[in-house]
Amino acid sequence: MQENGGISGIILFQNNKNINNIGTIIYSTLYSLQHRGQKSVGIFIDDFKNNKFIIKKKGIISSISMNKIIKIDGYLAIGNIGDTNKNKHNIDKYQPFIVNENDIKICISYVGNIINRTFLIKKIFEDKDINYNKKILDYELISKLLLKELKSRNNLDAIKYTLNTIVGSYCIIISINNKLYAIRDPYGVRPLCYGKINNSGYIIASESSTIDMINGGVLIRDVKPGEIIEFDYNGDIKHYTLLSNKKKISHCIFEYIYLARPDSIIDNKLVYTVRENFGKQLAKEYKVDCDIVCPIPDSGIISAIGYSNEAKIKYTESIIKNKYIGRTFILPTFNDRDIALMFKMNFIKENIYSKKIMIIDDSIVRGTTIKKIIPIIKRLNPKEIHIGISSPKIVNPCCFGVNIQNKNELFSKLYSNNEILSLIKCDSLKYLSIDGFIESIGLNKNNLCLSCITNKIIEL
Repeated sequence: MQENGGISGIILFQNNKNINNIGTIIYSTLYSLQHRGQKSVGIFIDDFKNNKFIIKKKGIISSISMNKIIKIDGYLAIGNIGDTNKNKHNIDKYQPFIVNENDIKICISYVGNIINRTFLIKKIFEDKDINYNKKILDYELISKLLLKELKSRNNLDAIKYTLNTIVGSYCIIISINNKLYAIRDPYGVRPLCYGKINNSGYIIASESSTIDMINGGVLIRDVKPGEIIEFDYNGDIKHYTLLSNKKKISHCIFEYIYLARPDSIIDNKLVYTVRENFGKQLAKEYKVDCDIVCPIPDSGIISAIGYSNEAKIKYTESIIKNKYIGRTFILPTFNDRDIALMFKMNFIKENIYSKKIMIIDDSIVRGTTIKKIIPIIKRLNPKEIHIGISSPKIVNPCCFGVNIQNKNELFSKLYSNNEILSLIKCDSLKYLSIDGFIESIGLNKNNLCLSCITNKIIEL
């Protein structure tokens, strides 16, 4: 069970006169996070006067009419972009997830993957009908645990107690009555950051590019691993440590490879620069006599530019992407991804014919893209086809919720390099080395989750 996607939160100061702006702001944040999920979208707005606006839809943010949002007044808003098929027919289970009991009002927006679910379910339900309750979603589980603790503890103590019982990866934006909290798990697997909107409020988001696109939005910093930040509409902000015992920081490398927008800063690293470094390092490790460097769009473009600049080989786009087709990586089945890919790409034969081509892509996960694209390029009669992958081999599923769960789907796990070359009939194939990959990111090796490329699972 995993929940993926993007989260955002806004809290405006009490003296702010433009409270009707909050709908426009939260709507805009979800547009900027759309790449992180395409299954569901939800918005919650609270004016702290018992007037609450909640809307949830299947699909993408444009499925919600902006006209319904821009006139909503409020001081607090929470948004969620979902990438899950769980409970797809029950919109009430979409996020943000709301719980009301007596005087306790909770709204939660969450991404992550809880590892010790069975233990937590028993803690809530006391072994009653455990098989049924295993269907409970992660954020429901967190809400029920938190609600139980809020009956006898203050907000902060209840959050600390609840999350200290949870093992796994998560980023959470949660409102409890008139307070807003940003929480990042002690491993720091997933990104979360916060900023300020002029002098009118604070903004929390999965990526810094979300803050950048808001008028007057300025990034302050990442939420630290294991940190709780409390915001209120008086403008006060407080910082707390979630756990007293230090956990191993394990930032997700797939954010740098594929998931995050290139204009985002994650753990003080601009994603664009990291991806360009991947290409430069690949060029140092993989020297081939070619006429052009060609990216698989859009994910291979930045690394292809880095490769081209380092290798002094002309950068030429030969594959054109239909901008109106979403990310095939996060579609659920092979059949869905195959169909999407056929509509997604077109090829410029004049840039391919009789050329030695270096094709750059960000990664090979299931092999869907590369298996479809290379035969088409072959039909356009290039002299040679070489493939450079600007990340190491993906050889292990992700236990923390990235959409890689089954090792039987992993192309580089199933086939050796020679087998892949034989299967797709290209002239050479090279992955970026693990050492070169780590060096290109520029973070301490011990602070990265490398399990998908090393087969070494994080010790929880």
